[in-house]
Amino acid sequence: MPFRIRPPFPSFFHPLCAASVLVTALALGPALRGADSPSLTPLPLTGVIASSWAPKEQVPANAIDGDPRTRWSAEGNDHWLRVDLGSVREIAAIEIAFPNGARRNELFLLQVSTEGERWTEVFGGQSAGKSADFERFTFSAQPARFVRYVGFGNSDNAWNNVGEIKVLGPVAPR
Repeated sequence: MPFRIRPPFPSFFHPLCAASVLVTALALGPALRGADSPSLTPLPLTGVIASSWAPKEQVPANAIDGDPRTRWSAEGNDHWLRVDLGSVREIAAIEIAFPNGARRNELFLLQVSTEGERWTEVFGGQSAGKSADFERFTFSAQPARFVRYVGFGNSDNAWNNVGEIKVLGPVAPR
């Protein structure tokens, strides 16, 4: 039996409102991948925290350690992982490598904030489920210091998993 998301969950995941997925996707814009993306560069991250993690070795720092064999994970809806850029920067994309990305879809929101209290949603939906490599989620460039991944499990179970996360900004003109 496939895993079912249980409330609370964002409206675009509502099982009776499939049209809300389309509306959300149109409102937020598509997640661009590869050649469709503008020229972007990874920005340095100064820290990471999370609402929870389990098992004990799958800590938030694993999501930014550069090691694809490690991960952050937490079970259940609304668990989040927040990365800090150290200062407000212009950002235009987030790349995430999902440990089981070739076998299942992760369900999540991506949010940005300049001060860590008021959040703007830049993506809501699911991963492609086709690769464990980085998947790019592109949006209109905007200022942010913090990026938050809010998880709602995956297509198999209630676990949220992020292998690595990168925040990208526009390449500065020369």
